[in-house]
Amino acid sequence: MEAIWTLEDLIAKQALLIRAAMRRYRRLTGKERRETSLTELLIEGLREHGRGLVSVAEAPGPEAHYGADLELWLRGAGYLTGLRLQAKSLHPRKSSDGVYKYLHHPLDGGTTSQVTKLISNTSAPLNPGYLYYNGLEEKPQARSACCSVNGYGRRHGRLGLTFSGADVVQRLEVAEPRRKSLDDVLPESVPLKCLVSCPRAFRHPWWMTWPVATAVWPVVLAGGRKPWVARDPYRRPSPKIERIMSVLDPPIFQGQLPPHLLELLEGGEATEEFTPTARFVAVIDGDAAREMMT
Repeated sequence: MEAIWTLEDLIAKQALLIRAAMRRYRRLTGKERRETSLTELLIEGLREHGRGLVSVAEAPGPEAHYGADLELWLRGAGYLTGLRLQAKSLHPRKSSDGVYKYLHHPLDGGTTSQVTKLISNTSAPLNPGYLYYNGLEEKPQARSACCSVNGYGRRHGRLGLTFSGADVVQRLEVAEPRRKSLDDVLPESVPLKCLVSCPRAFRHPWWMTWPVATAVWPVVLAGGRKPWVARDPYRRPSPKIERIMSVLDPPIFQGQLPPHLLELLEGGEATEEFTPTARFVAVIDGDAAREMMT
């Protein structure tokens, strides 16, 4: 690596790159860039700029079965938090902040919604969620629940990449009428950067926080539901971390981790011999980040 990246810098840079790519494509073509190409751009950015911090592999999927584009694992201090993410792209409008046109995408000939399939087919230790590609031209009128003051979000690409639990989308889907605008989604989402470092983690009512040596990694899920975590089979938590986890009391997965994940945790490459649950798998390693900064 040419420079030593913090995890916060890494994710913030990807948010800015995604935002710039969406705006450039819109100006050149008059159309919106597809979520698939944006996910590929994100993966390549993590792979290129996160060497030593991020392990990335392609996976066969299929997305149609699992309702997801990306499997993201946060690793640190002897624990893992896994997210199965469906990506959605914002379609800005001149008269408003815009909508996520395909947020409530039907599957199986319209008999099943994508969010229902995502939730029903996501089992522990993975947690279902949504990743939003925004690419706004201007600061939105809608307000986010996080990093919305003192210009902090503007400096760190807050609106390029945001995240919410799948429960949020399911609630918007059953509303009358269905809701899918930025005004609906942004107040219930957070910057993706906040998964690795959030300045408001301890004050936000939706956070379940868990410690790593470099930062506090919060994961937001609707309704205050704590996410599943798993023990890292190759690293042992310290007694201090164990004490903190006992206080936080998240549900801890006791079963066998997926083979493709174990391969990446060992430092190998996931191959098509495995059956991953999304098109891509990425592991962000907080322990590696700490070692590189010391």
